[in-house]
Amino acid sequence: MNDRRKGKTNTLPMPGVEATHVGAAPPGWEVETTTVGTPPGWEVNTSPDEAVPPDWEVERTVEELSPQGPKKRRTSRPPAEKTHIGPPPNFDLAPARDVSAPEPSSPVASPRVQRPPVEVEVRKLSPNAARRAPPAYEIWTKNRVYALDATLVCCDVIDLATGQSDAKHPFLGGQLVGGQRRVNDNNELTFPLPTPGSDAVFQTLDASRRPRLVVTSKVTRVILHVQVVRVDERQKDDTWGAIASTRRPIT
Repeated sequence: MNDRRKGKTNTLPMPGVEATHVGAAPPGWEVETTTVGTPPGWEVNTSPDEAVPPDWEVERTVEELSPQGPKKRRTSRPPAEKTHIGPPPNFDLAPARDVSAPEPSSPVASPRVQRPPVEVEVRKLSPNAARRAPPAYEIWTKNRVYALDATLVCCDVIDLATGQSDAKHPFLGGQLVGGQRRVNDNNELTFPLPTPGSDAVFQTLDASRRPRLVVTSKVTRVILHVQVVRVDERQKDDTWGAIASTRRPIT
């Protein structure tokens, strides 16, 4: 190989090629030496008499020339994206809104369902149950249920906390006359039934058998029970007799 520098021609010794031949090489298959590494013309001159041309110097970075020695070369790759748990703090969670689209109208809240002043509940009974005169009305307060027969007489008082009947309640045997409530500077009276928010008014007898009026706490529900019973044609009169016997006799 020839080395041409400064008009001189140097012939460098060619190292011997160690090769393993399988059989004899055919004519014209002379081995061409290929230098692996620095391409032809890039060999570094080892002669101390000749200086290396400036364009042959190895390019060095500032980090390699620093006193601390070379550092790991930084690549020009963009930094890897970090994976955040959730959106970053400055991320706007509001969806993009099309300004050209019309503004949606606000939904109208459904009206709150309220109980009617008097609820009607229809019950289907057997012929035998019709003879026991189930309550026709129920007046509910926060703590009790006052069961009334068809003549508005209190026949049972049930404690809502225990579900048990109070056999010694003073309103037993009293008759419902209506309800009352305070409205501004006036009193509002309802009869024959109270309405939710009013106080139920009962008429009872005192120790001297004189009538007096007593009131409950605020009423929460008023229920009218309508009983339905189906009987044979031959039992109709007997069933009506049993139902009528629960009414007060006409005087």
